[in-house]
Amino acid sequence: MTSAKQAAANCRNAERSTGPRTDEGKAITRMNAVKHGGLSPRPVVTAVEKPEEWEGHLAGIVASLSPAGHLETVLTERVALILWRMSRVARYERETIAVSQERMVEDLKERRADPFSNSQGPSHPDDVRDALRSGQEQLRRLERLHDLPDDAPTSGEEADLMLVAVAERTENVDWDTFSMPDVIPDEIAWEDYPGWTAGRVRRAIAAIAAEEHVDADSLLQAAREHAHLETLKLEHEVKQVATELGRMQRERLLPDAGTLEKLARYEAHLSRQLAQALHELQRLQATRAGDPVPLPAALDVTVSSLA
Repeated sequence: MTSAKQAAANCRNAERSTGPRTDEGKAITRMNAVKHGGLSPRPVVTAVEKPEEWEGHLAGIVASLSPAGHLETVLTERVALILWRMSRVARYERETIAVSQERMVEDLKERRADPFSNSQGPSHPDDVRDALRSGQEQLRRLERLHDLPDDAPTSGEEADLMLVAVAERTENVDWDTFSMPDVIPDEIAWEDYPGWTAGRVRRAIAAIAAEEHVDADSLLQAAREHAHLETLKLEHEVKQVATELGRMQRERLLPDAGTLEKLARYEAHLSRQLAQALHELQRLQATRAGDPVPLPAALDVTVSSLA
């Protein structure tokens, strides 16, 4: 019989004990045995997985299954490993979809660059949008030119934008010899000349029109109409690009058929392994507890479909 003095001493010793008292702490203690099991090396791909996540996962499985002895511990490790691999399959599926989504723009670029495609203008979707913005700006400049006073300052870039649009409507001008020294010195590029005004741009257009033997207003109008037509075409291209990207995004909500089949086969393989390991663990635990040994829900036969 335990004396009152001994009982008090036992209580004091229990209070001083440093062992775990919570379920979480006990699960961590169980890990001491697991670390010496047959699968003790961490199955962690360090580039994308964290060792502490594996340790937490393993501790959770140990806490749930409560193995006793080496064999139950090994089976518990196996369950943890299979579930870890199954979560990796899900992650691989997500990453495969993400990579496919990221490649949409480049894939569309290649498709548009195909000489047999019906695409017009630049092949890269970003270049199509840039071309539209540039075309819209060119059209605005040409349309505003008529209403600007002669002394309205104009940048070299703006002047070059308008004069190039006009020059593209000519057929008879020899640009290797063309000169308009009364407007701009020959040795200075249009976009580099600092003295542009709206009036000087109109004078330049008049010089080009004279070389082409047409009326300046007619040449400017032809440039406006062409710029307007090109803008409409580019607007259509931008809408088409947006439509194609949207369709590609919907099509890539799943991996390609080959990858999907591979994932399904591997996941089915892991599911069979998981069922086997859990059945074996349940049988061992039932035998240890003196309970009737449960029959498996399905015959534990593994027929691997992995290549």
